[in-house]
Amino acid sequence: MNQVINEIKHIFERAPFAVCAFDRSGTVIYINPLLESNLGPSVPPVMGQSLYEIIHKVLVDERLENNLKRLIDTDKPFSMIVETLSSPGVRASGFINVIGYKLDSVYILIGDFVSGGLSREGRYRQIIEDAPDAIIIMSHGVITFSNPAFNSIMEMETGQVLGREIFEFLDDSGREDLKHLRKEYAKGFFSRFNVNTPSGVKILEGNFHFIEERPGTSIALLRDVTEKVALERRLLRQNQDLTAVNLISKTLSSSMELKEILQNTLAQVLQIMNIETGWIYLLDEKKQELKCAYSHGIPEKVVQSIKKLRIGEGIAGRVAVKGEPIIIENASKDPRISSLAFKKQGIKSFASIPLYSRTRLIGVMNIGSFGERIISPDDERLLITIGVHMGTVMENILLFQEIASTSNELKDAINLIRQRNEELRTLVSTVSHDLKNPIIAINGFCERFLKTAGPKLDKRETEYINAIRESGKRMEKFVTDLLTLSAVENLRLKKEEFPGPRAHRRDLP
Repeated sequence: MNQVINEIKHIFERAPFAVCAFDRSGTVIYINPLLESNLGPSVPPVMGQSLYEIIHKVLVDERLENNLKRLIDTDKPFSMIVETLSSPGVRASGFINVIGYKLDSVYILIGDFVSGGLSREGRYRQIIEDAPDAIIIMSHGVITFSNPAFNSIMEMETGQVLGREIFEFLDDSGREDLKHLRKEYAKGFFSRFNVNTPSGVKILEGNFHFIEERPGTSIALLRDVTEKVALERRLLRQNQDLTAVNLISKTLSSSMELKEILQNTLAQVLQIMNIETGWIYLLDEKKQELKCAYSHGIPEKVVQSIKKLRIGEGIAGRVAVKGEPIIIENASKDPRISSLAFKKQGIKSFASIPLYSRTRLIGVMNIGSFGERIISPDDERLLITIGVHMGTVMENILLFQEIASTSNELKDAINLIRQRNEELRTLVSTVSHDLKNPIIAINGFCERFLKTAGPKLDKRETEYINAIRESGKRMEKFVTDLLTLSAVENLRLKKEEFPGPRAHRRDLP
C-alpha cells in the first residue's frame, strides 16, 4: 500500500487540481497539497478518516456519496458538478467538476478547481461577492448562499438569510410566481416580485436558473428595481391624470345648463376615481350655507339629511372654511360627520374637495366609496385640479344665469362669461406649458443618458430607458397638440363681402 501511495503522490503532488485517494472501505489514504490548501480551518485532518464523513461535514451532498459507493461497487467512473458556495469548509467556493475513477487497487477523486471555473485563490467567490446584482443559491427554495448585494437589499446579515426559505420574504403573489423553486428541476424563468424587508416592501426582478446536475438547486440573479418601478408608475400616473383633466374639461364645456354640467361632470369624476357615490354643494354667499345641488349613488332620504350645511358644519362645511380638501379613511365611523343616516350607509373612503374659481369658492364636491378604495395623495392632487376646473366653469354658468335674467345687464354678462372662458383657456395653456417643460427635460436627459451611459447598460436597462423616452415623446406630442388646439380657438374669422352671382368670386385669403 505504501508503494501505491508513493506512486500516487509522484503523479498528483503538483497537479493543478485537487486529488483525494481512498481505499475500498472509503478511508482516505492521500490528499494532494492543492486539496489540503482549499479545505477550511473548520475541517479536521482527513488522512485516515472516512471520506463519507468528510463529505457530510464539507459538502453535505448525498449525490456525491451515492456516486462514491457506486464507484466502489461497480468500478465505473463518474463525473458530476458540486456546488461549494454554501460550504464554509471549502476555500475556493463555487462550482467544482468532480471526477471519480479506479486506479489499480485504489480509488481517485479529482476536484477540478481550474477548468471548472474556480481559481486556487478563490477569485470566483470574490467576483460573486463584489457583484452589484444580488446572487442567491437555493435548494428547493431554501437559501444556501447569498452574496453581500442580496444581504444589503434585504437589510440582513448573512446568518439571518441562510437556511430560510425565500418564500418567507414574499407575499402570496410572489410565492405563486416562484413555486417552481420547490421542484427538482424546471426551466429557467424571469420574475418580478415583492420582498418584505425591515424598512418596507421592495421590488426585485431577475432570472432563475436550475442546475441540471444537481436536482433541486437553483441560482437567482436579482436586482432591486423599486425606484425604477416607482418612476414608471409616476410617469404612467401623470399621463393618466393629464388625460383625465382633458376629459373633465371637455365635459365642462359641453353645455351651459348647470344641472346637466353637474350631472355629467360628477359621473365622469366617479368613473375616473372608480368610486360609487358623490354629491356637489353650491355655496349661497348671502345665507352662508352650502346647498346640495346634485347627488349620485346615495338614497334620497340620506340626501335630505345633508341637504343644507352651514359654513363650518360637517366635513363640507369645514372644507368651505379652510379651502383645503379633507380625506377620511372610514366615513361611517368618523366623529366629524354628524348625520346618522349618512353614517349608516357604510361609506369608507371619503374625500371632500373645494370647488374654487379664480376669485372665490363656488362649492364643495364630496365623493365616497363603500369598498376598500384608498384615496392616495396622487388622487387628492388630481381632485384638486379637477375642482379648479369645475369651479371656474361653474362660476361662468352661475354668472350667466344670474345676469341673463336681466336684459339690461345681458351684454355685460356675456362679456364676463367670455372673459372667464378666456381665463379657462389661459389656465389650460398655462398648465400645458408647465407640463411641457419637465417632459422636454425628461426626453433630453434620456437622450443624454443613452449617449453617455448607453454602452454600460444591459439590454433590459436600455429597453427601460427607451420606454421612458418613447412615453415622454408621446406626452410631449399630447401637450403640443393641446397647445395647438388652444391657439386655434383664439383665431377669429375674417369677414368679407362677395359680389352677386354673375360676378367673378374672389378666392378666400
